[in-house]
Amino acid sequence: MTTDTHRPAELLDSDRWQPRLEELLDRVGAPGALFAIMQGDQVMQCAAGVANLDDATPVTTGTLFHIASISKVFTATLVMQLVDDGKLDLDEPIRTYLPDFRVADAEATERVTARHLLSHTSGIDGDKEDSFGRGDDALARYVESCATLGQVFPLGATFSYCNSGFNILGHLVEVLREKSYDAALREHLFDPLGVKRMGTLPEDLIWFPVATGHRTEDKNTHAEYAWETERSHAPAGGVITTADATVATAINGTAITGGSVTVTVSGAAAGQHFSASPTGANNVNEDDVISFTPSGASGSSIPGTFYAVIRRA
Repeated sequence: MTTDTHRPAELLDSDRWQPRLEELLDRVGAPGALFAIMQGDQVMQCAAGVANLDDATPVTTGTLFHIASISKVFTATLVMQLVDDGKLDLDEPIRTYLPDFRVADAEATERVTARHLLSHTSGIDGDKEDSFGRGDDALARYVESCATLGQVFPLGATFSYCNSGFNILGHLVEVLREKSYDAALREHLFDPLGVKRMGTLPEDLIWFPVATGHRTEDKNTHAEYAWETERSHAPAGGVITTADATVATAINGTAITGGSVTVTVSGAAAGQHFSASPTGANNVNEDDVISFTPSGASGSSIPGTFYAVIRRA
C-alpha cells in the first residue's frame, strides 16, 4: 500500500475526531462507541460512552464489539484463499463440493455457484435464521435444512442481500478445509495476521472486555444480556473484535489472499442512515479506512452496527 506524505496531519489527530464521535453517539442514542482511522501503518482511535449502562463500564479502545455483517468480509477472504489454493472454482456449482446441497428451487440447486453467493445474486431467501446449537455440526445442519428454502427471484437475476448464502459459504469452507468455520478463521486469517482480540466463540472472548448489547423500547434503553451470535450464523455476522483490529485486518488481509479489493460498506440503525465518513472527512483519501461501531442501536439487541469505508488502490 502506498502512503501519500502530503496528506494532512490532522487526519490522525484524535482531538479533531473525539468531539465528532461524541456528537454522532448522541445522535444515534447508543450507549458507547469506538472510532478508528488507519493511514499507512498508523492507527488513530477514539472511544466514548459506556459498554454497559448497568454498571457504567467505560468504552475503551480495547473494548470488543459485535461487528455483525462486516464478518462477511472475513468469510469472503476464506473463500478466496480456497481459490488461491486451487481448492475452489468460483464458477463451479456448489454441488461440486457439497453433493447433498439442496434448496427448494431445482435450477438454483443445480446451478448456484460460490460467485452467486459472494455477490448476493443467488436469489435464495436470505433471512433464514434458525438456530442449530453450539456443536461443530451447527453449520452443516443449517445447510441441510436449506432444502426447503425458497427463492426471492430467479438465480442470477439481480442483487438481493443474502445472509443465508454466506452461511452456506461458511460450510463450504468447513468441508474444503476439513475443520470448523471458527477454526478456519483462526488458523487461516486471525493467526497469520497476529490478531488476538478477535473471534466468534464465547470461550475465545471471555478474557477480553466485550460490549454488552442494548435494546431501546419506548425511548428507554437497557442492557440486553443475550449472546447474539448463533454458531450457524457466524459466517454471515458472528465476528466480535475491536475497531483497530478490524481496520488492520482490512488493510493487511490482502497480503493473505494476494489480491486487491475495493469495498464500500454502510449500515442503518434506528431507522436512519449514517454515513461512514464524518463531517469534515473530505480529506480522507485513497487507502484510508474509517470505522464507527455504536454499542447499541434503537430496536436492536446486538452490540451495534459497524460502518466502514475501505478504499484500496
